[in-house]
Amino acid sequence: MLLCAIVPVTSALGFFTGSKTYVLVAPMMVVLTTVVWTRRIRLRWVALGVVALALLYPTSEFFRAVILADYTLTAADALQDPNATIMRVSQFVSSSRPGEYFAEGLAATGARLDGLGVTSVIVRDTPRVSPFQNGRTLWLFFVAFVPRVFWPSKPTITIGEFITDVYGSGPMIDSDTGPTQIGDYYLNFGTPGVVAGMVLLGILLRLAHEVFLRDERPTASAMLAVVVILYQLTIRFEGGVAAQYASTAFALIPLGLIALVIRILVPTPRTKSPTPVAWQAGEVLQR
Repeated sequence: MLLCAIVPVTSALGFFTGSKTYVLVAPMMVVLTTVVWTRRIRLRWVALGVVALALLYPTSEFFRAVILADYTLTAADALQDPNATIMRVSQFVSSSRPGEYFAEGLAATGARLDGLGVTSVIVRDTPRVSPFQNGRTLWLFFVAFVPRVFWPSKPTITIGEFITDVYGSGPMIDSDTGPTQIGDYYLNFGTPGVVAGMVLLGILLRLAHEVFLRDERPTASAMLAVVVILYQLTIRFEGGVAAQYASTAFALIPLGLIALVIRILVPTPRTKSPTPVAWQAGEVLQR
């Protein structure tokens, strides 16, 4: 009941930020938790996710372009002047075709889920357009843990702008393009890097399973840790390696500290040792 109240409110508030991720992250966490708990992935969940993305993208674009007037207004501005907002909405409805708008949503959803496209470009153009990075972008993982107060000129750990400038539309376009983890490994070490990186990912996922999911009914902290790992390393697979792994570490560190504190402060209940069967039989004979 609590989730039924919280998830829609969280998604609605996320919608008003203009970010599609903030809309989907709450229901996605619920689905991932259900998958971890039941150890099943249902086909209808995948289908519903695709439909939600297809509907959300045109809706989000409508909110940005019409309600926020191409980001010249904030959500508060739109609410303060409802007459102007209603006028913009009516003009949009009278001039648009729902079928075409939905088709654009499907096409945009396919483009957002198409990690194969950017990976193919990276494989095609490396090292012809850009030399192999030889670990430069992967090294950014360790950079993430240095506080900026100690390193004011610390570089950003995301490489989306680099991908756009070198492999995409060029530096004149202000945009970040996710390389995918496979693309990131390839632009560093080629095919051997991809193989090694995927082996590492498999080892980490297996390790997470053995650490957190060995029990049939894992604890809440273990469930949360697994959901974080799945979300960061698989659902957000389109991002660069350094950023995704650093985000995972930053999310898991406080969870580990909380679990450690609880383990120290809350003593484990002692179970009574069972009475030996032979002793019980002796008591029965004496009686």
